[in-house]
Amino acid sequence: MIASEGTNTEPAYFEALRDYLLASPSRVHVEVLRRDPGSPSAPEYVIEQLDSFRLDWKLSSHDELWAVIDYDQWGEAKLSTVATAAFQKGYHVAVSRPCFEVWRLLHFEDLSQLPEADRAALDRGKCAAITTRVRQLCGACGKNMGDVQEYLPLTELAVERAMLLVEDSRDRWPNALGTFVHMLIQSIRGL
Repeated sequence: MIASEGTNTEPAYFEALRDYLLASPSRVHVEVLRRDPGSPSAPEYVIEQLDSFRLDWKLSSHDELWAVIDYDQWGEAKLSTVATAAFQKGYHVAVSRPCFEVWRLLHFEDLSQLPEADRAALDRGKCAAITTRVRQLCGACGKNMGDVQEYLPLTELAVERAMLLVEDSRDRWPNALGTFVHMLIQSIRGL
């Protein structure tokens, strides 16, 4: 089960990815939880959405609940509180810094090859800088993910690139520009 802050981008990506990756849908079922457009998008609400889902459905010990959240506007203190609560409940957390769009960018560019100053500038530039770079590299890539089919064949490449940005796999989220969405993808793939 995947819940995210976003109402459009993340759900559209994961729904398309589910269909693309799962050659045997009976083996693994991926459920993407959609938020109501008017509901709050803060990380604690993502956790509450997982809580509600868990209460409504009988889950097995093999089921995984994932929260996909952004670092950008929340910072260390809030993420620490939310991540601690999530881990205590047995949830997984895939944080992207500064935002989910860095995961999208990794489909088109190896950020580990950029000079450190350029990576730091993208991190400081927040989500707008990442979104601009995605658009520069893949043309009309929109926020609504109408172009999601362009991403899917590049998923494994994005996983490899995301792993190159991880400084310490014991961290709960990236300490600089990066994403832990690759861990969710690896889980879906059973890796």
